Amino acid sequence: MSPDGHYYAPMNIGTPGRSAPRVSRFREEWEELEFLGKGGFGSVVKAQNKLDGRIYAVKKIRLRGADDAKIYREITALSRLSHRYIVRYYTAWLETLQSGATSPTDSDDSTVSSDTTEEAQTVTNDDSTDSAFVFNLDDLPPPGSSPYTGTSFPGIHFRENSQSQSRSSHGFDDSSDEDEDDSPAVVVPQVKAATPRINPRILYIQMEFVENQTLKEMVERKAPEGGFSEEESWRLFRQLVEALTLKETPRQLGDFGLAVNAVVPDDPLESVIPRLDAFQEMTSGVGTSLYVAPEVMFGRKKGTRSQSKADLYSLGIVFFELNFPQPSIEFPSAWQEARYRQRKIIEMLLEHDPDKRPSALQLSTNEYLPETLEDEYVKEALPIIVDPKRPHYEALLAKLFDQDTVPAKSFIYNMHADIPDHAALYDTVRDKIVAVFHMQGAVSKEPILLALNHSPNEISNEDKQSVILLDRRGDLVTLPRHATTPFARLAAIEGTTRIKRYSISNAYRSTPVGPPKAIKFAIFDIITPDTDKDSIGAAEAECMRVVDEVLSIFPGTREQQIELYLTHDGLTRDIRRTLLDINPQAEEILSQTRSSFPQKRAHLSRLGVPRNVVDLLEILTGTFDEVAPLFNRLEKISSENNSRIFDALEEIKRTLTLSRLMGVKRKIILAPWSPSMLNQADFTGGLVFEARGAKRTDIYARGGRYDPLITKFTVPNRRTPIRAVAVQISMDRIASALADYLSSSVKSMVKEERSFGYWSPSRCDVYIASFQPGLLHERVELLRDLWSHRIRTDTMYEEATQQSGDEHVRMCKREGTLFLVYVRLKAKRDSGVVLVKNVLTGVETEGKQSVNLVKNSLTSIQLLVTTWCHGSNTI
Repeated sequence: MSPDGHYYAPMNIGTPGRSAPRVSRFREEWEELEFLGKGGFGSVVKAQNKLDGRIYAVKKIRLRGADDAKIYREITALSRLSHRYIVRYYTAWLETLQSGATSPTDSDDSTVSSDTTEEAQTVTNDDSTDSAFVFNLDDLPPPGSSPYTGTSFPGIHFRENSQSQSRSSHGFDDSSDEDEDDSPAVVVPQVKAATPRINPRILYIQMEFVENQTLKEMVERKAPEGGFSEEESWRLFRQLVEALTLKETPRQLGDFGLAVNAVVPDDPLESVIPRLDAFQEMTSGVGTSLYVAPEVMFGRKKGTRSQSKADLYSLGIVFFELNFPQPSIEFPSAWQEARYRQRKIIEMLLEHDPDKRPSALQLSTNEYLPETLEDEYVKEALPIIVDPKRPHYEALLAKLFDQDTVPAKSFIYNMHADIPDHAALYDTVRDKIVAVFHMQGAVSKEPILLALNHSPNEISNEDKQSVILLDRRGDLVTLPRHATTPFARLAAIEGTTRIKRYSISNAYRSTPVGPPKAIKFAIFDIITPDTDKDSIGAAEAECMRVVDEVLSIFPGTREQQIELYLTHDGLTRDIRRTLLDINPQAEEILSQTRSSFPQKRAHLSRLGVPRNVVDLLEILTGTFDEVAPLFNRLEKISSENNSRIFDALEEIKRTLTLSRLMGVKRKIILAPWSPSMLNQADFTGGLVFEARGAKRTDIYARGGRYDPLITKFTVPNRRTPIRAVAVQISMDRIASALADYLSSSVKSMVKEERSFGYWSPSRCDVYIASFQPGLLHERVELLRDLWSHRIRTDTMYEEATQQSGDEHVRMCKREGTLFLVYVRLKAKRDSGVVLVKNVLTGVETEGKQSVNLVKNSLTSIQLLVTTWCHGSNTI
């Protein structure tokens, strides 16, 4: 509900039959102690609450009708701000004065009278008792007006040094009202249409009361002493920056003082108020023009005006006065050279171009801003605490691992775990892929899961996304980001020189919250001591054959146009080196996917890339079905890289020939310039390939040489010449494609009452049930007999006997169970009669030889499904 509506509106008054008028809540519950100040909108008093006995600052604002919306927006703004350097806001309420009563703000407004006696009404906003209030540095008057004609609320108050660490140790109000009592009001005569006389309304705002003085008074007090010390000026400045940084956070309001022209949501609990681009957002005609930013004073002709950047200009003036309290913003000759950092910050803040002015967040981390004393203590202590040779190190680790876990956090930690919908198909996909691996003669060998983390100086941008953990000994360990790395490390440790192995493993990625994301891969490796080119070509061709076979098995992938893309890391690296030597920007231009090569050629020429190099790039950035055409085109171009390029192409040609001999039927595309295929640093030193779908990002498998990685992990004096090739097959991609296929095909099969399908996940084939309790022994005996005949079976326990037959059928359909077997009543137990029900067709068969009956029914269904799976679609 908007405050501009009836959220803050007073209740209807003067209605016949109402109870006796209530006196003012302020007069009932408060004792006014001292007048603090006033402005165009009202006054501020020091008052004591009679209920809790505490001292507060209470603002009394006379509502004029036209200004009500602004005031309401300010209250909404106040209720949502909370910071230790912003004066705390408690609550606000409205009162309608009785006719003839004296207005609390009559000291600065005319007395209002009425012909009708009315009661005092109160509407309170107590939603944010833990919020605070802050001023708006740019609530300023238009150009040409008096520099002290402010109508915002008085007082920027600071505590002394001894109190600076308290939560509400500093409160800010608009410094533009410092001399408000001494400046005359500017009256603009206006002719207004006659309006009905209404009783005045007063808005009361209860705020934290902060002792001591305003910032202006502090500057004046310090002037005879030469101004603030360097430490004091930095302390006050840092507090101002921290408060302004709060203002710039995404979930904060657009204004600090009067939230001018901001749009308040219909729901007062919403935490975001959109910022407006209008000029009026940046000033409400209050404050002092001595602090105004140029774009506010004179209007900005181009670009978007920034409220926060205007604040930062005003902050620069304040910081200047903290260091050199003079009215001019020109640096005087008496400015101390030792305060060069202060001068740099002031120059940045007083930059007339708002785009060149820093934000509050940028300023808070600026190199010229000194560290706080607490930061310096921590910085000095950290090297000592984290040194494993120091006695404090073990105490630090013990404290880290002995922290109490918040119960609520333990419940929500795994709430963000991303479990894919196709996870139920992992077993089916794994079994089929492992069968292919076994056909190639591979053995299962699990790699090492954890490894010590790299030195921080060696971490690449890709490694920054790795999952890094700290163990109780203080060692940083990492989970594998790529599925090939763990076995490369194990092969280096064990000195493996010959193996053909596989594993089903995970690669891990860090997540913002919760556990890391696990990506499931099937990995096939070949390590051989044969280093001749034909042997390594055969190993590469065999890995390509594995991918081709796996993708041909599963419905969902075999129908897709998945092609094998092939490159050699030497080709891409040679191109990169050439471009880097000429101009680092050239590779970026070459990698643009939406530009045609003639466009790229023009850009490359402007960067100084020679014509013969551009001609070479034009050839290598293309794709080819055969190697021969590529050879023919390259022979026509003279290049110093030709010999290395030809060597790489010879390796590709050899592997392609062997892959065809091994039976790879899938289309193979040669793509010499393929930087995306080399993003995984594991594959290097030779041929790299990937199985790619219709989209460039649909990668089903990626493989290549990785023996340099094994060499890297091997102790130098134990290194032996080997060659290693691996391929990673994405089980998630395949399972997802299979799930898409099943979502359509299984529905039709079930609807036609044929089967759940060959590829559907199934928990078991038979479920033994009964409708009467007390038959558990009979169900278990039948369960044993079916297990002995290798039939996948499960049985219900006693609690499930209360379920109906329809519930049994629904459960079996959900779990892919084909048959329900009901054990008969005890009266018929000796006869051994059971009822077998086909879940899909509903056909029931009764017989004595329960095992044979179930086995025959199951065999017939399985035979039909197998026949259908292998190409017959007649069932």
